[in-house]
Amino acid sequence: MHRCGGALIDEQFVLTAAHCFSRNRTPSMYRIHVGAHRSGSGRVHFIRNISIHSLFNVVWPSSYDVALLRITPSVKLNETNTARTICLPSVAAITHQMCIVTGWGMTKEHGRRSDVLREIHIPIVPFTQCNNLAHYAGRIHFPSMLCAGYTQGVVDSCQGDSGGPLMCMNMGRWEIQGLVSWGIGCGRPGRPGVYSKVHAALPWIQMEMNKLRG
Repeated sequence: MHRCGGALIDEQFVLTAAHCFSRNRTPSMYRIHVGAHRSGSGRVHFIRNISIHSLFNVVWPSSYDVALLRITPSVKLNETNTARTICLPSVAAITHQMCIVTGWGMTKEHGRRSDVLREIHIPIVPFTQCNNLAHYAGRIHFPSMLCAGYTQGVVDSCQGDSGGPLMCMNMGRWEIQGLVSWGIGCGRPGRPGVYSKVHAALPWIQMEMNKLRG
């Protein structure tokens, strides 16, 4: 059963949301489908390690909602044309920049999950705008969260997209700036999606990769 999305950042590592493992952190309980574009497709990999960010707050809304998965076997990028790694961010997300989110989640609030990988194009929302009373009334944790979406709603990530990447172009290369984390409903006016800020987690990500790399 599909649970969450993720992003391949290295032949051995997938980045996703920590809340995806709030009920069970046993690696053997999960499988990773790499390079999938339709339900059930892609190559199956196993999880060797699940690392949860040291500052992750389980209480909603969760700050530092980031998890790093070490998978086995390593992805052989020269043997697949359906999977590529995404670069970690070299700079923080730029306000108003158009970015892309991909996922397998519901196509609308209370709808059904998609059988194919979908993508949406949405802008980064200024922190002060997202955190004001009309939006999230102070719930946005600036150091670890960012918002993306439209004031009028409609286009948004949704349930089942958790852990999926928010990808933005920088200097000719795609970088992962966010991970689908939480929101109020899907596509509601004044309720953009909230994403884990990957740039804020970079020191932890790099430390964990160095520690776990085999």
